[in-house]
This record gives sequence, C-alpha cells and structure tokens, in this order.
Amino acid sequence: MSSPASVIKDSLNRFGERISEDGLIRFDYRVLLFLGLLLALFVLCLTFRINFSSIGQWDYYMPDEHQESSGLLLGFPKVTRSDEWLRNTPYLISQHRHGFPIINDSLGSHNDPLLLNTPVRHFSTFFKPQDWGYFIFDIERGFSFYWAYKVFGLITSFSLLLLLLTRNRFWLSLTGTLWLYLSASIQWWFSVFTAEMLIAFFVVFISLVYVLQSERKPTIAFSALLLAVFSVDFILIFYPPFEIPLSYLLLFLLAGLLLQRGRLGRVKEHWLFRVVVLCGVAITISLTMGYFYRDAESTIKAIAATVYPGTRVSSGGSVNITEYFSGFTLVPYDDNGFPRPWGNASEASNFIFLFPLVIVAAARNLYLKRRNSTLIYSLSVFAILISVWILWGTPLIIAKLSLMSFSTAERAILPLGVCSIILTMVFLSNEDRADRVDRRFAVATAAGVFILLIFYGFLLKDFDAAFFRYRYLLLLALVFSAISYFLLSRRYAMFSLTILITTGVFTILVNPISTGMDAILDKQVYKTAYAIESEYPDSRWLAYGGNTLATFLKSSGMHVMNGIMYTPDLEFHRALDSQGEYEDIYNRYGNSVFMEAAEDRDPDVEYSLIFRDTYAVLIDPCSPKLEELGITNFAFSYRPIEEKNPCLELMQVVEDSNVWFYGRKDRRKTSPMDSSSTGSWGNRD
Repeated sequence: MSSPASVIKDSLNRFGERISEDGLIRFDYRVLLFLGLLLALFVLCLTFRINFSSIGQWDYYMPDEHQESSGLLLGFPKVTRSDEWLRNTPYLISQHRHGFPIINDSLGSHNDPLLLNTPVRHFSTFFKPQDWGYFIFDIERGFSFYWAYKVFGLITSFSLLLLLLTRNRFWLSLTGTLWLYLSASIQWWFSVFTAEMLIAFFVVFISLVYVLQSERKPTIAFSALLLAVFSVDFILIFYPPFEIPLSYLLLFLLAGLLLQRGRLGRVKEHWLFRVVVLCGVAITISLTMGYFYRDAESTIKAIAATVYPGTRVSSGGSVNITEYFSGFTLVPYDDNGFPRPWGNASEASNFIFLFPLVIVAAARNLYLKRRNSTLIYSLSVFAILISVWILWGTPLIIAKLSLMSFSTAERAILPLGVCSIILTMVFLSNEDRADRVDRRFAVATAAGVFILLIFYGFLLKDFDAAFFRYRYLLLLALVFSAISYFLLSRRYAMFSLTILITTGVFTILVNPISTGMDAILDKQVYKTAYAIESEYPDSRWLAYGGNTLATFLKSSGMHVMNGIMYTPDLEFHRALDSQGEYEDIYNRYGNSVFMEAAEDRDPDVEYSLIFRDTYAVLIDPCSPKLEELGITNFAFSYRPIEEKNPCLELMQVVEDSNVWFYGRKDRRKTSPMDSSSTGSWGNRD
C-alpha cells in the first residue's frame, strides 16, 4: 500500500506531466510543491497584513506616545530607504485618501501618479499586477499584497527562468534564486520598483520563449497574454537607467537560448499562429502605450524639461575598479556600516560577480575543444560589453545611438549582477560528468583569486583604511577563493551552501518585517490632519521646518504645496521667483523645504540647493506672495513666534509629534465637517 506522501508525489507528477513540455520547464512534484509553498506564504502575509516596509521610520520622525503599536515584528526600519517610507508610502496613502486619481496636486503639478509607480484608477493598472491588491482589499492588505508580490513574485519568476535555462536542475535553480534574492543590491534596492521591474523582465522572457517554443496552441495564447501584460508593466516602471541595459540582456538571453541545437526548428511548427499572436501582442502594447502617453504626455514632457533628472545624459565609465567589485566586501551591514566614500548603504551595495571565473573556464573548455552552451557565449559577451560601459564608457554618439545614454554606469550594475548569476548557474548545469573536472585547474584558479583579492584588499585600504581591516580582508580572500574552488570543481552542495551563507549573512534582515500601517495611520498627527482636511477640503498648505513634515501630511489628503514633488509646480515657484533667478534650483524632481526668512531680509524670497533632489525656500509665512498664491494654512515642526507672524491663528497642536497647525486669520471655512466624519479618521477600507 502506497504511503500518503507517495500518493501526493505521484499525483503531482501526473499533473505536472500534463502541463510540461520537452525542452521547456518540467513541472515535477518538487516544482509544484515549491510553488504551492510560495502561494501559501503569500496568503499568510495577506491574512496577517505583513509587509517589508521601513514605514516604522516614522516612529522616529513623528513620535506619538498614544500610538498603540508600531507594527514592527522583526528587524529595523532603514533611514536609507527614504524613497519608500518618506515618499512612496505617503504618496500611496494620499492616493487612497482621494480615490486613486490620475491628478493629485500634492504629488506633482501634472498627471504625476501615472508615472510614480503608485496605484491609480486608470486602465493601465490592469497591466500592473503589483497594484491590484489596492482595488481588491483595504489599504493595509493592499499594502501587504504589494510587498508579498515583490518577494514571492521575484522568487517565483526567477526560479522558473533558471529552470528553463538550466535544463530543469531544481536545486541549482533554487540556489540561484536565493542568491539573487539575498544579494545586497536586491535587498537594499528592494523598497523601490526594482523587484517588480525584475519580475516583469523575467516573465517577459519566459513567456516569449513559450510563445516561440511551445507546441500547444492554448499555451502559446496564454503565454502571449502574459507577454503583453508584463511587457507593459516593465515599460510603465519608467526608469530607463535600469530598463535599457535589461532590454539588451533580454536579447542576449533569447539569442543564447534559441541558438541551442534544435531550438530554431521548433519555431517553425505553428509558425503562422505564433506570428498572429505576436502581432496581437505588439498591437496591444502599442495601443496601450499610445493611450497611456495621451494621458501622461504633459508629465513626461515636464520631467524631461527638468534640470534633474531630465537633462541627464551618460556615456558610462564612472565606476572605478574598487566599486565594481565591491560585492566581494560584503558591505553594507546597516544604515551606518559602509565605507563613507560610497555615500549610503544602497549605493554601497553590490553583487558578487563570479562571471569572470565562468568566462575563464569557458575559454579553457574552448581551448580543450570541449563544448560550451551557446548561453555561456551570449551571456559572456553581454557581461564583457556592459562591463566596458561601466568601467570605461563609450563615445557619446555610441551611447546615444544605443540609448545607453539614458542609463548610467552605476545603474548598469544591476543587469550585470543578474547576468552574472544566470551565467554561473548555466555553467554549473552545462557539464555533469565529474571526470571532466580538472581539480588542478580549480585549485590553481582559486589560488589566483586569493592573490587578486589580496591586492584588491590593498586598494580597499587606500579607499577607507578605518573601515577595512586586514583580518577581515584576509577572511574575505579565503572565503571567495573557497567559493571559486567549489564552483570550478562543481562541488554543487558546498558551492550552494557557501554562496548563500556568504550572501545572506548580512542581508537577511535588511528589510524589516512589519504588520499593518500603524506607523502612519495610528498617529495622532495623521488623525488630526485628516480631520482638518475634511473640515477645510479646499485649503492649500505649506509645511515649515525639516524635510519630512510636508510629505507626511500629504498622506492625510492635505493639499501640501511643498515636500517631495515629482514634477515641479513652475507656476507656483515662478510667482515667488519673479525674476527667474532660481529656476535651475526648483525646476527639478525634488523635496522643497520651506523655512522662515530672517526679519527685514532682502530679498524676501531666496532659494538654495541642498542636494541634487533637495532645496530650501526662505520666505515669511505672512508674505503677500503666499497669500496671492492662495496659501491658506501652515504646519510647523516647531512653535513659530506668533508676534512675527501676525497673519496666523493657531488651529491644532499635536505635542507628541511637535506639529503646530495654523490658518490665516481671514481664511473662510469652505466645507463644514460632517458630524460623522470623525469616525473615519482612522478609516482604512
């Protein structure tokens, strides 16, 4: 009598056989159990409102003694992740507060939500699966859906891609997937759109392969649907610095796979049907992007006309060799644990590049007349070309013709890191015969790696002597020489164990684990702002002091004219800067910080650039210019001197968070607060 485990295994294998095809992904019981586990974890996260946001950082910037819980379960919120907790999450709540409009003046002066990777009630949302949860569930579970999609979508899509490329080597594919997920660059850039962009990229490649290689028409049609949806999703991320080099990687991946023996012949079967569905995909993408451009045209033109980032043009070559191989340093450890010349933890993060070892081994195979996979050739060429771009750059004319001028050397490291992991896993799956492994070659190469890393350690000492200590550098050299030996000698288990431990030891808790959104929604300052906005819905606000208050208040639905704006309100700033003296400062994506001017200051308005995306505006709250612009209310992160601001009267104070709300004395109440509205202060549905 068969055991229950055997019955389940046989049932899964039979089901998998029905949906599998030769030369494509084989859905055996291990793959199906793995996918089932990921789905169960996804549902678990959704049920308990779990997210991986650094939203808890607001507990530091907006303290509240009456807040019941921050929701933090494990790890620590990262101040470095300000693109998420300071911008994206307040933007999201603001969008929810207003019903997900395509125009939200608090976020920018045009149809900015369409380009902000934030949920919007627009037909294009059908092509953005990461945002579907916001329209199905309440705000907190929509937030959880978004984060769970990033985690489990990335793991699912990359594992399937590796199964396709490694001839269904399940454990190798799992190793490569976890290696990618735990890589410092992925974890430290996880809070923005990196994960959903890579998910779209991986699904586009898999679905395109199925359209060209599947022998079943229903599978071809379904793959074409996925290809259309995720192609648009990839485009709508709207971040060319990543998207352009990733698009080239897609071409090299596809060429390497299709040039394998027998692959091109499969395309001929059902060729007419394949052509028809691909034409349908092209038409769908074209029409969708055409209608999208119609709605987003003003925003695209506005951001293209900004000083930053609109006029940025790159020819590559801005990364030095120390930064290029920084993945071997296993930094950063936390917000503060990184070499200072690298700026911040996210910029210091990198991948562990093992592709040079694969290229050396492939060259040796070629010399010994051993066969290499065409994927190894194509990916090696891509890795070399993109490395040239990163380290040395190209003439500007070539950069523009190739569209790489929209990217930068620093941002091209992500596609190179993805390529390196794929290339390494393909190499490990390319040759199974142990007698073909030359142990002496593996030992000699590992010794060479050790020597090179010792020299690299001296460069690191010159780079930041206080951070890089000799014992640590020696340990790194030993660890990576061992990894090199395990890779080249094909010691699969030892390689998997060492690369995952080495990669994940410092990154496993980069993303904190939290539940709910109490770090914003349960704060008294949020509830107070929500109530004031409900009572005075037509008010126009400015926030004074610090660079966080304005953006926090946007989450309540307040129309705040400063803070982080995707496209600048040029009409507003030109009214303040009547001589056009400061346009190069405010005509940018940036965080505008308003500060009180000194008494009797001349001029009465002054702009100063603090950083490329942050600038200060010095102006008196009672300036006639602000009154003419319709600014009716003010919030301060300190108590202003009321004698200095005679035009203001106090409305509310939230002492725990040090926030003071003021209105102009002559303001008119535009919409009385409904008696039932107080019950919706914390509404999260």
